[in-house]
Amino acid sequence: METSIFLAKAWGLLITVSAFAFLINEKARKNLMKVMEDESFMLSSGYMALVLGILTILFHNVWTSDWKVVITLFGYLAFIKGVVRLSFPEATINIVRSMEKKKGTTPLLFLVLAIGVYLVYKGFSG
Repeated sequence: METSIFLAKAWGLLITVSAFAFLINEKARKNLMKVMEDESFMLSSGYMALVLGILTILFHNVWTSDWKVVITLFGYLAFIKGVVRLSFPEATINIVRSMEKKKGTTPLLFLVLAIGVYLVYKGFSG
């Protein structure tokens, strides 16, 4: 299986399921926000994001003008997220706290869901 197809399936399913779950389960979304205020969680999730980002970048550093670049962008975003969470956990926790007070997460979740569905479509149709 081509790397792009595999990663489109993996990223697409991860993103789609996560966004959908948080859209339909507000309690889970609020609980995640509370858990994210713990520095231990922030550091461990930072390592996971860093590893996921590094692996995606190493196996799929594709800069083309088609759908495959979305996978590369997610790899770099995961890498940056990991670096920021590991380097500045307290600042990241403060950002989470400010997001908790705002009601703008639902439109963002719909955008993430659309990107996830797009990757699932590309991964399983092509």
